Amino acid sequence: MIAVVAKIIVALGLIVCGGRAGIAQQLSLEAPIIISISQIDHNGVSVMSGAKDIDGAKLGLPYQNMEETDVDALVKDGLLLRRPVWIMDGQKIVAKCSLIGEYGYKPQWESETKYGLLLEFMSVGEAQRVGTILSRNQVG
Repeated sequence: MIAVVAKIIVALGLIVCGGRAGIAQQLSLEAPIIISISQIDHNGVSVMSGAKDIDGAKLGLPYQNMEETDVDALVKDGLLLRRPVWIMDGQKIVAKCSLIGEYGYKPQWESETKYGLLLEFMSVGEAQRVGTILSRNQVG
């Protein structure tokens, strides 16, 4: 009887959550990777959406002046420790998201590729909101 009740509770939970509990941002006890908007190459910010809004979206965020080896180390550490990413404007948190990999961007007018973080957002709307803020926020 208890097993039947437990199965019903799990089934109701999946219905309520839409069976998508696996993509929720994972709890991390590690310190977040903090990116200041002044570190970002705003021309290279890129939003990539899935086929459906429910699939979430990715945001490519290239650094202005970080070497590829430094980005590699940051990404490896961030993925291994499941560190969340916080995008900051001074003391204000613009967004909290998940790190999913490394991002490369080659401006047409430069010979070298700029490297940064590939981030994941739960919705296309949130990724687009953050992308708009970052691409409009021209620093320098």
